[in-house]
Formats: sequence, structure tokens, C-alpha cells
Amino acid sequence: MDVLNSFGVDWKLLVASAINFVILLFILNKIVYKPILEVLDKRKKIIDESLKNADTIEKKLKDTEEQERNTLHKARLDAQAMLKAAEDQAVTRQKEILEQAQTQAKQLIAEAKVELEQQAVKMRKEIESGVAELVVAATKSILTDKMPTEIDQRLAAKTLSELEK
Repeated sequence: MDVLNSFGVDWKLLVASAINFVILLFILNKIVYKPILEVLDKRKKIIDESLKNADTIEKKLKDTEEQERNTLHKARLDAQAMLKAAEDQAVTRQKEILEQAQTQAKQLIAEAKVELEQQAVKMRKEIESGVAELVVAATKSILTDKMPTEIDQRLAAKTLSELEK
């Protein structure tokens, strides 16, 4: 202890200072240091959780973007398929309508031809009977004075038979 005294250090004050230092260290450790470390640990945990959540959110965002791209691609493909099907259906329907129209036109033409032929036959018969009557009347008026009735009847029958042919 003489060494300490030679330097001017009082051992009682040194022990008291050491005890004060230990008490102060204990108080600071309990009151200040541990709460600060706990706050820092909590903040570190919050930051770690935030980083994990950010990674998770980023991963989910990438997955969502990928799903969105896939969905849009699929929707485009579906839309193209629907357009193709609609075009094919329109072409098929157009062909059906065209075929129906052609069939109806052919049927109308055939019916018109039949009706025209029937009218032509009817008109020929009417014309033939009208001409025969005119020929008979004209022949009768011309030959009444010059021929006997027997010849008149034979001539009229011969003319009618020729007209009928």
C-alpha cells in the first residue's frame, strides 16, 4: 500500500470509487443498457420481419405478375380461337344460305318453266281451235255458193284433221 500512498492515492477512496463504479455499472446495466438492448433487439426483429415480408411480398408480386401474363396470354389465345370459330361458323352459314338461295332459285325456275310450258300448250290449243273455227267459217263463206254441202263437209273435216296434226 505504500506504493499507492507514494503516488498520492488514498486506498479508501479507491475502494469507494470502485464500489461506486460497480453500483453505477449495475444500475446502468439494469436501467439503461438492458432496455436499450431490448429495444434494439425488438427493432432488429421488426426489421428482419419487414425484410422477410418484403421478400415474401416481392415473391408474391412476381408470382402474381407471372399469373397475370399467363392469364392474358390464355385470354388472347381463347379470343383468337373464338374469332376463328366465329369466322368458320359465318363462312359455313354463308355457304348454307347461298346453297338454299340457289336451290330456291332452281326450284322457282323449274316451276316457271313448267308453268310456261303449260301456258304455251294451252295457248296452242286455243289458237288451233280459233284458227280452225276461222278456217271453217272462211271456207264456209267462200264455198257456200260454189260447192254442195257434201263436199263442204269433207273439206272441213280434212282441214280440221290437218290443223290438229
